[in-house]
Amino acid sequence: MDSYRKQLLQQASESSKTPTREYSLNSYATLAVFFLIYILLRNLREFVQVDTKTLSRCLAVLCVAAVLCNAIFNIFVGMLVYCCVFAVLYSQLPRPHLTVERRAVLITGCDTGIIGFSLACHLDKLGFQVFAGCASMDSNGAKELKSQASERLKIVALDVENMDEISQAFEFVIDNLEDGVYLWGIVNTVSIIHVAEFELFPLKHLQQELELNSMGHVRVCKQFIPLIRQIGGRFINFSYAGNFVTQGTAAYTMAQHAIEGFSDVLRLEMKKWGVFVSVIKPPIRETDLISKPEQEHFQQFILEELTEDQRELYGDKYFSQVVEETFNRLAPSVSMVDLSTIAESVTDALLSLKPKSKYCCGVMYTLCGILSLLPDTVTDRISAYMTPQSTTNIAALSVKSKEQ
Repeated sequence: MDSYRKQLLQQASESSKTPTREYSLNSYATLAVFFLIYILLRNLREFVQVDTKTLSRCLAVLCVAAVLCNAIFNIFVGMLVYCCVFAVLYSQLPRPHLTVERRAVLITGCDTGIIGFSLACHLDKLGFQVFAGCASMDSNGAKELKSQASERLKIVALDVENMDEISQAFEFVIDNLEDGVYLWGIVNTVSIIHVAEFELFPLKHLQQELELNSMGHVRVCKQFIPLIRQIGGRFINFSYAGNFVTQGTAAYTMAQHAIEGFSDVLRLEMKKWGVFVSVIKPPIRETDLISKPEQEHFQQFILEELTEDQRELYGDKYFSQVVEETFNRLAPSVSMVDLSTIAESVTDALLSLKPKSKYCCGVMYTLCGILSLLPDTVTDRISAYMTPQSTTNIAALSVKSKEQ
């Protein structure tokens, strides 16, 4: 009798599982249809065109997510995860954009940086009137821009460390705007890096790096606020430092985080005027690193300024090893920079009706964001791997000498 009851209970439980699962799957299907209808209505309302291929991909992802959520989670947790999947998909869909007609943009660092140069060419092809800021009018980058770009593009002398030159650039932009065109955006891309440990980093060079990397952005924004404010335009600042840092980049990391803090405050203050402020966060790029001969010259300058104790502790070979290993370790990461992704992010920040406050570009930046969530003990080990081995070896030798 007991075995008969157990058999009935087992059959009842098995029969009850299938309808529940089917009911849950129907709920996911209903939610997927609701999501697709919402996307289509948004496209009609905001005149955004989404091709059928994109919609098909979204539907395929939603179907796979529905099956997995139904199989792994209960109905409440599964619905929550499913909504998160939709939110991620929705954020990747095309958004309503303004036209480029009658809009001009000023870009800094167009002669010394790959990103500034490529952005000037990209926005010029889109139809913007581009003012390409160059530290030197006779540089190779300025000459290439003149030969490759259209007649709309104007080369302007712009050293972001020189406030007088920034003021002259301001007047140049006003005088050279085409009829009916207004300055719509400022794109700050200038950046440079010196690699050296903070103890050995000359304060003169540290201040110079802070001046160029952070205060350069501040000076340009300060000067051009009146033009951007009157039209409700855009400020776009580049910040190349992620949440994951490595040794030898104290000055660089300080400057890049200062840019983000400044941009966050500026975004809040400019909101009442209809001005949007965005931060583009790509991985470190090749032109951030000064050339190898310049880095060697910088290390030689440090060597000459060492105290006797520092010279005895570090030794002459340390600096040549730092230069060699730093360039060797960073070379693979800078080769992963996707300039097209950066160009798309800047275009969206300039023309989207609702631009993002931050645009994270590149696989390396995503990995750095994930690493920043790990405990410090783990990230310190990873950072030690990314740091020139000579630094670690010297630290170990220093500890051994104290023990002896």
